[in-house]
Amino acid sequence: MTIPVLSLLGLATVPAASPAGLLPILLLFAASLALFWYLDRRTLSLLFRGFGLSVLRLTAIAGCIWLLWRSDRWWAYGLWLLVLATVLAVLVVARGRQELRRLLLPVGISVVLSVAIVSGALMACLPLHLLLPVAMVLAASLYVPLSDALRTYNASMAHTRDHRIYLIANGATHLEALIPSIRRALRAAAAPLVRRLAASTALLGPMLFWGMLMGGASVGTALMATLLMVCASFSTTMLAVVLAIAIEDRLTHYKQRHASEGSPVSPPPQPQATP
Repeated sequence: MTIPVLSLLGLATVPAASPAGLLPILLLFAASLALFWYLDRRTLSLLFRGFGLSVLRLTAIAGCIWLLWRSDRWWAYGLWLLVLATVLAVLVVARGRQELRRLLLPVGISVVLSVAIVSGALMACLPLHLLLPVAMVLAASLYVPLSDALRTYNASMAHTRDHRIYLIANGATHLEALIPSIRRALRAAAAPLVRRLAASTALLGPMLFWGMLMGGASVGTALMATLLMVCASFSTTMLAVVLAIAIEDRLTHYKQRHASEGSPVSPPPQPQATP
């Protein structure tokens, strides 16, 4: 028995755009391109390349979303979220210029778990039909903070190796030796969040609030949802950073222990006989 997701969530249909209404914005777009063609043709070629890539990317995403809309199955939506998490993990690792083979699994697992936990907790006070949009917004909010946190953490781990050995030799646990690097990673993840909070207070928060009012939500519901999304974004980022660091640390220790157990032990040197 299949469950129709869209009918269960009660999503409304969107009317098609009027072709005549597209003419003014197309004329403004053509005028902007003509300005660059007159002043800077080199930049215009870059704009055409970027615009073409954007069109291809949006077409592919729209095709995937249309297939999801037509299939209307839970497993399809779950597969879509897994694909988004994988793509986001690749982008996070590539932005931080880290080793993809080593960090793809920790970042992917941390993205999936953090988004699932926080978005699932939000559904206790938000309507069910907001689950997928909320999950996608929370996943997108991890791109910059998680990348900066992992880059800072790995740089700190490379520069504090002798300090960690000194701490462990003097009785500190493995977690206590990692705390300075974890603190730097959380600080790096919080920096873009602070800038985002300032921007959301000035612009994005009122826009979201006004959009929810136009959608029929009450003032209290719109205010609560706006504040909840800010808190959820912060919680998702902190949880993803902690999970990624924990999984990466466990995998690193497992590989090191496996390599030490599999390496042959060299025999002790034989004493040389004196003549």
